[in-house]
Amino acid sequence: MKAQSDDSPFDVETRTTRTAEVSLLQRAAEGDLRAAAQILGYLTSNLADLRAIMQKTIHQARNGQI
Repeated sequence: MKAQSDDSPFDVETRTTRTAEVSLLQRAAEGDLRAAAQILGYLTSNLADLRAIMQKTIHQARNGQI
């Protein structure tokens, strides 16, 4: 099985998508209650993909990867 390169469209799309979630985390950390509510919306969503996106973003932020 071939490994994905750093230039694959999937990776680029993921990075772009994460930018919105990173921005939400930053705004919530600065005290923006609407951003915090949106984060909770991701984490309590019925859609597993939304939960996973925010969980991964939070873990990366905690580990200093973003």
